[in-house]
Amino acid sequence: MTTSRRPPQGRQNHAAQAALPIEALVFIGRFQPFHAGHLFVVLQALARAPYAILIVGSSFGSISPRNAFTFAQIVEMIRASLSPDTNRRVIIRGVPDYYDDDSWIDGVQTAVASACDEVGLDPRKGVGLIGFAKDHTSYYLAKFPNLRPAVAADPFIGPDGTPFSATDIRRTWIHTPGEVADRFKGLLHEGALEVLDRLAGEPGREWLRGEDDYYRIGREKWAGAPYPPVHTLAEAVVVQAGHVLLALRGERPGKGLLCLPGNYLNPQMTLRQTAIGSVIRRTRISVPDRVLESRCSKTARVFDHPYRSERGRLVSHVYTIRLAEHPDGLPQLGSGGEAQWYTRAMLDPARFFEDSYQVVQSILDGADV
Repeated sequence: MTTSRRPPQGRQNHAAQAALPIEALVFIGRFQPFHAGHLFVVLQALARAPYAILIVGSSFGSISPRNAFTFAQIVEMIRASLSPDTNRRVIIRGVPDYYDDDSWIDGVQTAVASACDEVGLDPRKGVGLIGFAKDHTSYYLAKFPNLRPAVAADPFIGPDGTPFSATDIRRTWIHTPGEVADRFKGLLHEGALEVLDRLAGEPGREWLRGEDDYYRIGREKWAGAPYPPVHTLAEAVVVQAGHVLLALRGERPGKGLLCLPGNYLNPQMTLRQTAIGSVIRRTRISVPDRVLESRCSKTARVFDHPYRSERGRLVSHVYTIRLAEHPDGLPQLGSGGEAQWYTRAMLDPARFFEDSYQVVQSILDGADV
């Protein structure tokens, strides 16, 4: 006697999706900047579906050499590269960095649902992915079982006969923006070039050049190491009465951005001692050392995503210091203005260094503040 076997649920979903007409294809990328290769995939998507949904990853955070353009600037480049008729068929949404797959996938799903709602589509029917396996960042193509199986896009081939990435364009724009048009002729739409040319005159590019130089020098210093270096940091989230204590970075990298008080692990101290000592030195908080020590958590949360920092491989051990409410209000801080108290409503991801915003939110989500 033979019995039929039911295929796994994921395969059933994909089989059902495959039977539906394609209504929209989702293209996920950082688009830093939006170039001819990206445009090539968008046009492929629109040749196969009425709509293309572009999900701009790493959105809403502070700019950096890796993410040199804001979400609004990327949208401007995309729109400037498309005709009016094509623009009407392209919906764009931004998704921030989360540094864990489950949260990121939820963010993408929410963005896709929002885009579908804009044009009256059901995200559960006839919506799929489009992309091609470029490098380690393309693993996401298998992460959405509720969407139609990924449509493989043909890679855009550059003038030298090979696929290319945005990295060279971005670095050239940061350091010598006047060379972009000639060096990458045919690799950027005229509309995107016009946006890049205008942005080159803004102060942010000069700041990015200094940051990129800092990271380049750091890479050169470690180039001779027998193995990739791993750096250990100890940091602290100090909270009191619904406020969190943050420091302003006074030097590169991240000059002028907000961060947690912390430092690289002191070889003569424990991680916890390093974190507490950094709070004392960086903020000059008017709380006795013994009180900080007694209110500091015994264990730390570890943040170790491989790509969380452009400085290299950084592993942060983050402690929580919960100060009791006091009738005199929040503790006084040093007069230099390097550290300040912030309510959660005041936290803007665009003002934070690296993943400090995500770290703070993760800690606060688990704390009664």
